[in-house]
Amino acid sequence: MKKILILLILLSSIIHAGSITCHKNSVGNSYCQYTGKLRSVYANISNLILAYFEAPFDKSVASEVGFNVANTSATIVDANENKIFADYFYATALSALTANKKVTIQMTSVKSGYLKVTNIWISSN
Repeated sequence: MKKILILLILLSSIIHAGSITCHKNSVGNSYCQYTGKLRSVYANISNLILAYFEAPFDKSVASEVGFNVANTSATIVDANENKIFADYFYATALSALTANKKVTIQMTSVKSGYLKVTNIWISSN
């Protein structure tokens, strides 16, 4: 009975985990989009911010639009490239994490093996 209960709990967390979809827009540019909750947000001395998804995604989803990713558990922002956006991203990600809200994150390239963020917003539910 305990094994069945544990299995049901694990399955429910997988079913409710956020998801990534990848597409080409109307002019042929590739992008991926994650909608779901964040597990954690990490910043380091190299000015990199990682936002960890609820669950890893399948690499093949990103490779279908030409993105070669090595890490499927998180997305990246490089504050060295755009400090103002990095500050906005970090504040938005932390707000969503603290309030247990869903975010939508769009990513249009790869950096250091991670999908690289270009947009983020918080959902009301």
